[in-house]
This record gives sequence, C-alpha cells and structure tokens, in this order.
Amino acid sequence: MVASRKFLQPQVEDAEERDAQEHWDSHFDEERFKSYNPFDHTADDHCSLKPGQKKPDQKIPKIIHFIFGLKDDFGGKPFNFVHYTSVMSAHFRIQPEAMYLHHIHEPAGEWWDRCKHLITLVKARKTERLYGHDLNNAAHQADVVRLEVLYRYGGIYMDIDTLVLQPVDALLHHDLVLGYEGDEYYGIGNSVMLAAPGSKFIERWLMSYAAFNGDEWATHSIEIPRRIAIEHPTEVCIMPPHAFHYPLTWTSSGKDFMFTELSEDEEKQVLVDNEALDGKVYQALYPGQYALHTAETGSWDSHLLKYNLEFIQETHTRMAVLMRNIFADLPSEGVS
Repeated sequence: MVASRKFLQPQVEDAEERDAQEHWDSHFDEERFKSYNPFDHTADDHCSLKPGQKKPDQKIPKIIHFIFGLKDDFGGKPFNFVHYTSVMSAHFRIQPEAMYLHHIHEPAGEWWDRCKHLITLVKARKTERLYGHDLNNAAHQADVVRLEVLYRYGGIYMDIDTLVLQPVDALLHHDLVLGYEGDEYYGIGNSVMLAAPGSKFIERWLMSYAAFNGDEWATHSIEIPRRIAIEHPTEVCIMPPHAFHYPLTWTSSGKDFMFTELSEDEEKQVLVDNEALDGKVYQALYPGQYALHTAETGSWDSHLLKYNLEFIQETHTRMAVLMRNIFADLPSEGVS
C-alpha cells in the first residue's frame, strides 16, 4: 500500500534566520538549563491517566509513524528481526488505526515480507537542506522528517528499533508527550514521541533548525527539545527516562544489563506487571514502562545481529525475555 504526502517545509528569509540564530545563542539561559529537573523530588509518571480516572478528550491520533530507508544501503542494516519485532509489538500492543512507513527506498527480505501487510508505505520528502543548512547525515534528515510528519498529521512516532511493551491510550489526551533519556535527565529523546497535529512545541523545534550545525550530533535531537521545554513547559508533558528510553543500550552498562546471560532465578524476576488504562496487565522491565528504544546501532554487531525467533527462545538475556513476551500472543510464530 503506497500513499503520497506533502510535508511542512518552513521557509524563512535571511533576516528571520538571523533572528532565530540570535534567539538560540543569546536568549537561552544555560544555568537554568543545567539545573532544571522536574523530577528532583519524584520519578513518578505525571502524564499517564490511571485506571478508573475520567478520560479526557483524545488529542493525539492513534496512528503510528516509522522512518526507514532514507539511504539505499539502509545504513548497513537492512530490515531485520529487530525491526520486525518493533512493528509487531506496535501493532498488537497499541492497536493503531494505521501504521505508516516513511521511506525513500522500500525495505525487502524475509522480515519485511512478514509484516508489510500491516503498513502503508509513504514516500518521505528528501530533507537534504533546511533553512539554508545542509543535512548531510541520514540521521539528521530523519530527525526533521519525523517532526514534519508529527506537526502535519500528529500521531505516535517511534524509531523502528523500539519495542512496545504496553498500550499508550493513557497518554493520548496531551498535546505532546516526550521522554527524558538517561539517569541525568540531560536531554529529551526523539526516538518515541506522541503528538497532536499542529503542536506549537514541534513548530518551535522545527524553527530551531535555522541555527542547525551539522557538526553537532545530538544538539537538535536531544538538547534543543529540553531547552524548549524549559521555556514553554505547558506545551509538553515529559515522561521519566524509564518510560521509553531506559536502559540506554548504546552504553556499555546498558548493553551489559540487557545482554548478559541470566540464571534461571534471575530470569524469573526480569519482568514486572503494569496495569494499562483498560485494566489489562502488561509486563515490562520497570513500573510505568511503555516502550524500550533498543538503539540497535550501538549493539548490532556485538549482540542483535544474532537475534531471531529461534535465538530468543534459546538465550537467557533481558532482551530475549522482552522479545519472547512480545511474541507470546502470536502462537503462529512458535514463541512461548
């Protein structure tokens, strides 16, 4: 299934670019940024509705957006078992109205063939230049595409190496939901984002690319949203790190935690119960965990390259336990 989309492409004059540059260079309060932490006193989730709570009007549409294949070599990682698991977990745990794959080059292979019937293909806009700045890296291009898609259509964006662990209905009444990354609350991640169409926060985020510097890897994907949240806290609800991004599997400690072989007793204690808004119980690593961004690039060669349906049944790591749990509702896959 293929659809065509026309995406937001902000256009500014040179004077406007200079104004934006001055805003991010001088208006931002660095000390306030360093000290800001809304979870100083509690790490509790203050965004989610709880079972039995009155449900406000839904603002975020229940549609899922993935991005894949902006480069013809797929970044050296063709559509694989991790991507397949991400799609299947999103389909069965969120039960979206639609799932879209924004791409330039369509995936191929066994794992894509198994799930492509669930996805509508959308040709992504090439974002090689924005506000006069070159976007040479495919990761930076994908950063912009996801913001444009969410600004125009709203929905749930997830990197296609994200494992969905429970439904997200308890979050859909907000204008925008993001999550912190890491223990130190240093930045706000863009690998999982839930947004209503026309989010003012995302508009500001896109405008910040007037000051884009391609030599800075994570400034616009991680640091800038945190800065905007400081300046405009009412435009976003921010989840604690364990909601979407923890553990950080691209770090050595995160990889050790997720990929170390467990004893039989340890394996039995990996998962905890989470009650969703509908009263059903789903399991995750932590209370209140909705998803885990696996950050496959950091652990692909060393670990995830080996993962498939057979391997996750035979190995005893936290990652394998999570994946087995996802496929538990899919007896046709032979995973128990």
